[in-house]
Amino acid sequence: EPEFLNRETLLGYDLDDYFADCFNGSEKAYLLVAEMEGELAGFTKVDVQELQKFFKQQKTLYIDDLYTFEKFRGKGVATRLLKEAENLAREKGIKWLKARAYTWNKAVQKLNEAAGWKNMYSEWFKILE
Repeated sequence: EPEFLNRETLLGYDLDDYFADCFNGSEKAYLLVAEMEGELAGFTKVDVQELQKFFKQQKTLYIDDLYTFEKFRGKGVATRLLKEAENLAREKGIKWLKARAYTWNKAVQKLNEAAGWKNMYSEWFKILE
């Protein structure tokens, strides 16, 4: 587990607040779900974000979370969720999708590359003692 995450805070996060925009009709966030065998197999939360004016596009659909339950991993759930996010972006007239993939999460990096995503930049952190 990365040293810059506060596990206690993460586990106590207010999920109602986190997902609120998915259910209040704001069209700022969406929760996409995947089912398999009559069960919840995975989900992704996506946010419509404004970009700085110097970008060619002014909005992006940001993949905030993408999760597949262990029982359904390796069965194409995450790939289907990414496709649904692409469909939503097209429906909203958004041409850019964006996601964060931590350096230790090789599975999501491989998924993104296979889905045609490009690594455009890196963010760098330094923890001061």
